[in-house]
Amino acid sequence: MKSLVLNHKMNFNYDEVNEYIKNINDVKSNKINLVICPSFIYLSFFKYNNYYLGSQNVGMMEKGALTGEISALQLKKIGVRYCIVGHSERRMLLNETNEMINKKINHLLDNNIIPILCVGETLEEKKASLTFDIIKEEIDRAFSNISNIDNIIIAYEPIWAIGTGMVPTNNDIFITIKEIKDYINGKYSTKLKVLYGGSVNSENINVLEDINNVDGYLVGGASLDFKQVKSMITAMEAKYDS
Repeated sequence: MKSLVLNHKMNFNYDEVNEYIKNINDVKSNKINLVICPSFIYLSFFKYNNYYLGSQNVGMMEKGALTGEISALQLKKIGVRYCIVGHSERRMLLNETNEMINKKINHLLDNNIIPILCVGETLEEKKASLTFDIIKEEIDRAFSNISNIDNIIIAYEPIWAIGTGMVPTNNDIFITIKEIKDYINGKYSTKLKVLYGGSVNSENINVLEDINNVDGYLVGGASLDFKQVKSMITAMEAKYDS
């Protein structure tokens, strides 16, 4: 089953999120695994009747003196099933390292929360033909000393495509995702789902759905519009039925 992961990032005020919830509760699918990742303060607002609850981040410690952070155990206790880790915005703007991401993945897996590990290259790295070198390093360092990687999902998000409106060609996405899957299967002897993220919306998802090795999408800006969410699910269901 394909997944559609909605990352709200730092958006919505109190009234807006309540209006969004009213509308999203009418969006149902038996064919698409829908995951909603709201801001921390709104996690408890979502009752996940027809979707799973996801977190945008997690702290590196199980509990203790770390002001402002939220632990994997705390997330588990309120019903969180998925968690985004290593998003490029956190890597670049908040100096999140591969070692920090590794610790977060460990805590998530210990609490039966599925990590969605974001990997991807900058435009400069792409131009220098370093895309897969960057991705391999991010995967290897995130997976270091982790025995149960079978429950991890990878999200390939080329950094230059996030929020820019630029999307790689279908062939580029296919090749990169194939390389990721082949590498993980070869080195770690397992098959993991790989999502695509980066300016995905209701206008281009029909084209993206022609890529036969994509296991779903991590969506940013378009996730804030429930009408777009509904359209994306409809497009994915149509491909599922074809």
